[in-house]
Amino acid sequence: MQNSTRTNIFKLSLISSSLFFLAITFGHKFWSELWLLYGFLVFILIGFYIIVLIWSLLFWIRTRDKYNNSFIPFLFGTTCLILVIAFPLNYMRNRAGFALFRNDYESAVDIINKADIDSTKSIIELPSGYKYLSVGGGQVSLSHKHSAKAILFYTFRGTPDGLKGFIKVPNNSNIEEYKSDIASDLHELIDLGDNWYYVSGD
Repeated sequence: MQNSTRTNIFKLSLISSSLFFLAITFGHKFWSELWLLYGFLVFILIGFYIIVLIWSLLFWIRTRDKYNNSFIPFLFGTTCLILVIAFPLNYMRNRAGFALFRNDYESAVDIINKADIDSTKSIIELPSGYKYLSVGGGQVSLSHKHSAKAILFYTFRGTPDGLKGFIKVPNNSNIEEYKSDIASDLHELIDLGDNWYYVSGD
């Protein structure tokens, strides 16, 4: 019985910690796609994580004299919690994705710039092979100025407000020209080079 409990707590601790970590790491993406359904699922996952964390702590306290490694399930849970609190996991995942698929981002920009798009259009859908570059349905925002356009790929689309994403501004243009078009209140602006910026705002 003790061995069965020990095996179960090890498995559940690893599963709950991994699910919690992934839910936070991909939080912006899932929220942009699933909205309230994701909120409901996260509520359940957090509850599951907390229950298993408390159980693993009790297991450690009760069996620390019997097993040398009884602290490991609790260590899984606390390590996961520290990582979630200490690191901007969504941002790190987005930057890694941008670095990995940068050529695809550039290709999508070229396609949009070559397309005949009405200057009154502020939202368009990406071609089917590039929809994964922008969350919330594969749409991007356009800002038209001086016969050129800035293109915003979303990594987060809040409901009703809030956005994060990567924006490409035209060559020989200044990001300052497009700030008011991106968001009424811009919290974050990071230069990624080659006229690419990471932005966050409301």
